[in-house]
Amino acid sequence: MLSNIILRQFANTISDKPDCKNYLSGHGSFVCVCTESEPCAKIETPVRTAPDVVTNWFSSRDGARLRKQTLKFGDKLDSTTTGNGAQLHVKVNREIKYQEILGFGGAFTDATGINLKALGDKLGDQVLYDYFSKDGIEYSVNRVPIAGCDYSARGYEYDDKGEDKTLANWKLEREDYDYKIPYIKRAKELATHEIRLFGSPWSAPSWMKTNNDIRNGGTIKGEVGTEYWQIYAKYLIKYLDEYKNKHNITHWGLTVLNEPLITTSYNSMHITAEQMRDFVAKTLGPELQRSGWGVDRLNLMTWDFNMEGIEAYTKTVYGDPNAAKYIAGTAFHWYTTINKSHELLDVIHKQQPGKFLLGTEATWGGVKLGQWEAAELYANDITQDLLHHSIGWVDWNMVLDTQGGPNWVHNYNDAPIVANGAKHEYYRQPHFYALAQFSKFIKPGSVRVDTQVVKQEANSALVGAFRTPNNSTIVTVVNNDDTDIVFTLEDSKAGKLVNTITKKSIQTYVYYD
Repeated sequence: MLSNIILRQFANTISDKPDCKNYLSGHGSFVCVCTESEPCAKIETPVRTAPDVVTNWFSSRDGARLRKQTLKFGDKLDSTTTGNGAQLHVKVNREIKYQEILGFGGAFTDATGINLKALGDKLGDQVLYDYFSKDGIEYSVNRVPIAGCDYSARGYEYDDKGEDKTLANWKLEREDYDYKIPYIKRAKELATHEIRLFGSPWSAPSWMKTNNDIRNGGTIKGEVGTEYWQIYAKYLIKYLDEYKNKHNITHWGLTVLNEPLITTSYNSMHITAEQMRDFVAKTLGPELQRSGWGVDRLNLMTWDFNMEGIEAYTKTVYGDPNAAKYIAGTAFHWYTTINKSHELLDVIHKQQPGKFLLGTEATWGGVKLGQWEAAELYANDITQDLLHHSIGWVDWNMVLDTQGGPNWVHNYNDAPIVANGAKHEYYRQPHFYALAQFSKFIKPGSVRVDTQVVKQEANSALVGAFRTPNNSTIVTVVNNDDTDIVFTLEDSKAGKLVNTITKKSIQTYVYYD
């Protein structure tokens, strides 16, 4: 409990008082501590302002967490400041429009559900409130692992007790009833907006696979289009039907397979580009269509893996018109060793302009409470994805424990919210607020608009701009550097203002017509 927490502050790092009542300092920054008796602050929703007013919401390494600043077009800094140091001048052109934004979110993993349950009904509900409500960061796109993954307490798939070609023994597992379905339903109750779900399988049951194991890769038995591939298509459709018909949870989308070229010690399966192409064209696509999950109902996605290999793989899959007609877009993960990897998204968009791109998984290291680097990496990647045609950005686990799990193969990572069941409290990490700088303001249905960098000196800042359905303009700026930047925001219709982007910060400017 809070009475047992020592509230510490690194004087050499946190130069500003943290924007949360209770906090713990850690790896370069701090976390906000949330309890039943003292919840963390609600996330304020922007309200319409006069046309000349600009509201700046910003989070920083050194203290700010969605702090609000009111500005006006025409505001200028002192001339002695504007002439020196780091400079960034960006002109927004609302007339040039790009992709429509689907939204932002995370995954309803077993680990997320286990941690919500461990926090208890009230505090677990408070976490979902933070993510989905109008007083939270308003997640709108969420991934659901189909059966088990590494972030489960055990390895499992549906109908995995022996060969069952008719799928007579197919059933949801206890994890669906305990850790996924109730929290998906509660999130939908808390939200005042639509939540879109997409499913991702990690593996087929062992008896369908060449290695007779849900782990360690392996592929579906036989040639694509033959018996076991047909059974696997029906297996996926049973999942979609069960959630919809028995639990009133309809999926917006489906990825064919998570990380199709990976071989791991947890749930995994191997499908080459040629196999995915033929599976979609010959079996899965037609079977979805016959089962009422056609292209008008379900958004089928290919790839769902890292940047390495994305170009060659998708070129093969989309190269067959019979496969391409069933596929709505390309899912991709942020993990990469390729320099300038986001430029690959431009290549795919150019080759398939009618198919969307969607970032579907991201995570970072092990749990390090207060690490600002994670916030910066998230904000950078979200901005880069959006600038290179992605329609959204979906994180991995929403809640993990202080170890970074549970995870049945000890593959621990971090999450935007970390639960401490022993103390009955949870922590909003810096990257929770990094996500909020986008998900709270760039509403589904927003459109990215053009940003022209007029001047950029002595900084590596990233900028994006968007028009929302309620006629507001959103400009996001990520300052990666350990120096302040003099920022000039120019809008040909609204005017110009000059403001300071503080070091190591993320800013979101909001203004209305």
